[in-house]
Amino acid sequence: MTPSAPGADHQPGTTLDAPALAPQARRAHLLWSVLLCALLVGLCYANSLRVPFLLDDPLPEKRLEFGTRTLVWASFALNRALSGAATWSYHAFNLLAHFLCGLALLGVVRRATALVAPALAAASRARLALAVTALWLCHPLQTSAVTYISQRAETLAVLFYLGTLYGHLRSLDSPTPRRWQLYALASLALGFASKEIIATAPALMLLAECVLVPGAARDNLRRRWRFHALVAAFSLVLFLIFIAPPLFAASKSSGFGFRAGATSLAYLRSQPGVLLHYLRLVLWPHPLVFDYAWPVARELGAWLPQTLLILALLAATLVGLLRRSWPGFALAAFFLVLAPTSSFVPIKDLAFEHRMVLPLAALLVPLCAGVAHAGRRWAPRLPCLPGLLAAAATVALAAATVQRNHEYRTAIELWRTVVARAPHNPRAYNNLAAALLDAERSVEAEALLKTALELDPGSSFVQRNLAAIAAERGDLEGALRYLERALELGESAQAHCDAARLLLLLERRAEAEQHVLRALELEPGHAQAQELKRSRFRR
Repeated sequence: MTPSAPGADHQPGTTLDAPALAPQARRAHLLWSVLLCALLVGLCYANSLRVPFLLDDPLPEKRLEFGTRTLVWASFALNRALSGAATWSYHAFNLLAHFLCGLALLGVVRRATALVAPALAAASRARLALAVTALWLCHPLQTSAVTYISQRAETLAVLFYLGTLYGHLRSLDSPTPRRWQLYALASLALGFASKEIIATAPALMLLAECVLVPGAARDNLRRRWRFHALVAAFSLVLFLIFIAPPLFAASKSSGFGFRAGATSLAYLRSQPGVLLHYLRLVLWPHPLVFDYAWPVARELGAWLPQTLLILALLAATLVGLLRRSWPGFALAAFFLVLAPTSSFVPIKDLAFEHRMVLPLAALLVPLCAGVAHAGRRWAPRLPCLPGLLAAAATVALAAATVQRNHEYRTAIELWRTVVARAPHNPRAYNNLAAALLDAERSVEAEALLKTALELDPGSSFVQRNLAAIAAERGDLEGALRYLERALELGESAQAHCDAARLLLLLERRAEAEQHVLRALELEPGHAQAQELKRSRFRR
């Protein structure tokens, strides 16, 4: 399955060497594929519809922000209008977006395989695309982007990323190419309004032009250079609008303005280990961890062997691209899509599973194609063997996804899995303690907070939770000391509001008012600070 040699006399997208499916059979196969995808999403995620808000999900009292990832926040506003404080509409939206991603992936793989394998029967290409899509939809690595409401940003970005690629591929053999090019540009714009990973889409489109499209790459680029130039210019404008401001903002958890995390060099040095971990999870997705708190690689043994392995993979990718090999393109897509989060741009968290949503698809294509090829070569008398293997893998992955969703059913259960699987993570102990406090189980919470404090003495969140326990016991002065320490470690509007309430109970009104005013300086739209100002400090 390699592109035709330069100078071949057939046009992109044609299949002169293989019989095409009849239009009626093609439509029937496509319809059954869509229905199967819908069934798989429903079976895998039916038990996620009642998962509560978790961590930084858009709680009903949380103010919606439209400054970045505008489309994501707009979707949250729609959910609030539909279901208020209930989470069912949030999860239904995430499931619909995941299903649409599957359809977009199905279309992209069908189009791409028609380009790189014109000699392969159309029915075989359709089955390959369906196998890739089914495995992708059911893979438990997807749960962190589908079941966790906040990570719909990743799903939406992937949807429009795939839409951009699909529009480009459709334009190659369409009698109205400009219509599909406009579709690609519209998808690109919506992707920039969703999440930053879309910034790599123009480069991947250019690679597809050079590697996947039959004919001389120079001729292909000469034929469509205006479109690629327009995509590049349009992307630059969208980058300056949506990505550049937060990239250099000091208050964000990622970008060059962020100072509390790793330096660019330390971050880059740590990513080979993260990438190898991602690769392992593709083949064996266990155990899955909601919050890794992946450590920065400092010792030579913690980063050099991993770096050498990744460099070898990058070298193989480069060789594949130079030979215009589609596996080389698939590996390039894996590295390119992960580049915004797994390169030198420092982000507070080095590893998160939701970053693998689209790279997972890039790896499943060569895996499925390799199994199909091996089946044809080594078991020619069992033509159904690759299909049976794909079906068995899909069932196993779906079962793992259902089980993983079960772990999301309460915040307590989810954070217990993190404590068990990442015992070095202080945030896990603190967030589990916070969930236990919400359930009025303060004795268990206090023991966890002590562990969190040992792991991270500089956590303001731990101090705030200890303050909550002290206040519950009636020790207001002790609670205030914890809050003062929390504010020394890191100011937040909520901590100032909590301090103001304690000070009001201690009848220290003037100090309480100063905390409320400071909370409003930090976050002018903070609902609790505004309510305190109206009800207690009205002048």
